[in-house]
Amino acid sequence: LGLKPVNSLADIQLELQAQLLHGSPLYLELPGALYTLEGQELSLQGTNLTLVGSGPDGATLDAQNLSRVVRVVGSGHLRLQNIHLRNGLTANGGGGGLRLESSSTA
Repeated sequence: LGLKPVNSLADIQLELQAQLLHGSPLYLELPGALYTLEGQELSLQGTNLTLVGSGPDGATLDAQNLSRVVRVVGSGHLRLQNIHLRNGLTANGGGGGLRLESSSTA
């Protein structure tokens, strides 16, 4: 499965769904850029994911103070390399940048 250009949260989610359908390990390289989440958190459930930001400055996921940045639920494992989480916010204070629930690890 070849990686497709990733320019938005929707692209990230579509690529991850495609990898899940093909049984591929979840690995996604984000070109060094700013990705605004537009009120939607990146949510993972029971999956293992590696996100890598390419380029000297990596990639930034920006929740714009509208949502949490990343939430991992269940037995998932998240590995971030050269990824910056910015401007995450939650109403209940439960981890605006990154929230791990159940037996998740990061």
